[in-house]
Amino acid sequence: MAEEEEFNDTNLEENSDNDNESNLEEDDFWDDDNDNNNHEDYEEDIEDPDILNKLNNFNNLSETEKQQVKQVTTIDLCCKGLTEISSNIGEFTNLKKLNLGENNLTSLPESICNLTQLIELEIHSNPNLKKIPNCFKNLVNLKYFAAGFCGLTEIPQFIRHLSNLNELWLGENKIGVIDDSILHMPQDSEIYLGSQMPENNSKTIIIDKRVYKKFKNHPEILNPLEPGYTYVVQDLEKQEKFANKVRTNIRNIGSNNTNSSIGTLSSLPNSNLENIALYLDPKSLGRLTSTNKTFNALGKKGGKKTKKHHKRKKTNKNYSKKNKKQYSKRRHLKRH
Repeated sequence: MAEEEEFNDTNLEENSDNDNESNLEEDDFWDDDNDNNNHEDYEEDIEDPDILNKLNNFNNLSETEKQQVKQVTTIDLCCKGLTEISSNIGEFTNLKKLNLGENNLTSLPESICNLTQLIELEIHSNPNLKKIPNCFKNLVNLKYFAAGFCGLTEIPQFIRHLSNLNELWLGENKIGVIDDSILHMPQDSEIYLGSQMPENNSKTIIIDKRVYKKFKNHPEILNPLEPGYTYVVQDLEKQEKFANKVRTNIRNIGSNNTNSSIGTLSSLPNSNLENIALYLDPKSLGRLTSTNKTFNALGKKGGKKTKKHHKRKKTNKNYSKKNKKQYSKRRHLKRH
């Protein structure tokens, strides 16, 4: 297929002898001394030792207490065994540092998106945290974001909107595709995406071609690689363009021949037309007058080939009937 034939996949082999590589251990990853060297110190840091209680009971505080609490610029709730965070966190609009790491969180309140002054946000080591609200794109002042050792299955798309971000830690998740979400980050950014184990049991981790080209001289970004896993470079931009074309054609077909389920196809994992069948509603597919027409309409040349094929097949069929009839006639005359 023309849309796929130019794809060039490249395997990235891990080379432990390469002096440029650095395999990061978890102890080094969260090294306190390293944090003190890299993170900014704010002279105006204001903390409250009773912040968790005040956070959970914010609505019961007096107006004076609320105003005092809102002046807090740093909240550290690391290692508290928390399973949820109160939506009242959105009231602390002067926050610059927020640490929710090493808890048992399964979700985050969207009210965090109100904390537009945040510069550092840590939510690492929450193994059951699989999604982060996309409204985090409002955190435009964020410079440091740590979400390693969670259950994330993809790079959060809001990251592409954080123009000030220069430290990103997403290692030890279940991310199977490293897309162009980090393409805007400077080459000297501190990025850690290693040790991914996709939840679909795939041993292949796909990397966008443009991302690989930009950061290929920084192998520490992708290392360490889990045993048995392989990195593969793909032109995801080209695949997405083709996928958009397929979606458009499916919607056109769906509006004329099937129910709306085909027209609402939201994503395709790759550009192979054979796999599209997996994402169509089988019931609606059965209503089509010809399944072949559906797939042929998605490509440029498929329809013409199939039309000729059916025409040739029909001609051969008629020719066979004609020969059979003539043979029977000759046989009948011979016998008589």
